[in-house]
Amino acid sequence: MLSYNGYDIHLHANTYFHVEGNHNAAATVIAENLAAAGAEFFYNMPCKQLATDESGAVTGAICEDADGAHHLFTATKGVILACGDYSSNQEMLDYYAPDTKGFSLFTDFRDGSALVAGMNAGAIMTPHTHTKMIHGEPAAVRLEMPFLFVDQEGNRFMDETCCRMGYMNNFARPYLAKAGFTDSTAAKFFSLVPANWESFYEEWKAASPYDISQYNGDNKVNPEKWITADTIEGLAEAMNAYAAENDWKLTNIDAAALADTVARYNELCAAGRDEDFGKAAKYLVPIEGGPYYAIPRGSNKLPAILGGLVVDSNHQCLNGEFEPISGLYAVGNASGQFFGGVDYPMDIEGLSIGRAITSGYYTGRLVASL
Repeated sequence: MLSYNGYDIHLHANTYFHVEGNHNAAATVIAENLAAAGAEFFYNMPCKQLATDESGAVTGAICEDADGAHHLFTATKGVILACGDYSSNQEMLDYYAPDTKGFSLFTDFRDGSALVAGMNAGAIMTPHTHTKMIHGEPAAVRLEMPFLFVDQEGNRFMDETCCRMGYMNNFARPYLAKAGFTDSTAAKFFSLVPANWESFYEEWKAASPYDISQYNGDNKVNPEKWITADTIEGLAEAMNAYAAENDWKLTNIDAAALADTVARYNELCAAGRDEDFGKAAKYLVPIEGGPYYAIPRGSNKLPAILGGLVVDSNHQCLNGEFEPISGLYAVGNASGQFFGGVDYPMDIEGLSIGRAITSGYYTGRLVASL
C-alpha cells in the first residue's frame, strides 16, 4: 500500500518491480492459463479494418495473416481495441503530437493501425497535442537529485529543482532544433555531482518524496557507471570522450568554460541565492573537492503516446456527436482522456501499465456480461 496526496493506493498485483520479464512475463502466463481454459489466440494477425452493419454498429474485426490473407472475426458482444498507441507511426506523430519532432522512435510495431480502423468506423481521437512518454534512461544513471545540470557545451541551462526524468524533454527542444531535428542525441546533457552527494539524499527525500529518487524500480543508481575525474578539467576531457564513444555528435566541452560554469555555480551556492535561474536555496550544493562526477542524462526516445480514441465511462468509443458506437470499446493507451498534461507524469511509477491492466480488466468483464 502506498500513500499519495492523502489517498491510499492498494497494489494487488505488481509486475513493475518484482517479476523477471516484467509485464511481458505476466501476460504470457495469463495467456497460457486462458488457453488451457479454452480461449483461442491468433498471433501475428493485426487488425486492418472493423466490420460494421447498416446501423454503424461494429460487428467484428478484419485481420491480416502473415501471407497477406484476410480473415473476418465476428463479434457477438463487442470488439475491444487493446492495441496500444501510435508512437512508431511518424505520420500520426507529426499530426497528433508535433512536439515529438526530433526524438527517436522506440519501437516499430506501435503503428496505430487499429486506432485508424476505429476512426474509420466512426470513432474520434482525443484532441491533440497528446501526452508524451519520453524517457528511457537506464537505472545506473537515473539519479533524480537537483545538482548542477550542464548542456553538451558545459553551460548551465536551467533551475534543476523542478524536473524528474520524464519532464526533461521540454528543455531539450531548443537543442533538437539547433541540430535541425535530425539528431536525437541533442536532447542529452550531463548532471555534475559532488563526491558527497549521498549525504543529502535522506533529508531531500523526506522533504520531497516524489521528486527525489536514486532508484528505477528496485534498481539503484551505480556511480561506477558515471564519468569521473579528479579535476574539473579532467572531467571535461572524460565527458567529451564518453560523448564520442556514444556518438553524441554535438558534445564539445571546453575545459576552461566548464571550470567557469562550476565556479559561477559555487559562487551562487556560497551566497545562498540563485540569481541566474532561481533554484531553491536548499538545493544549492557546491561542486567542489573531488573526485568529480558527471552523469550522462537526458531522454531522447519516445516509448509511448498517451492519447487514444475518445471513450465514455464504460470505455465505449464515441462518435463525432459524442454518442457511443455500438460494439466498439478501447482500453489502455488505445483509449484517451486519461492524461491531460504535456508529458507523462513520472510521480507514480507504473501509472500507464496500471491503467492498461485496470481498464482492460474492467472492460473485458463488462463486455463479457452483455
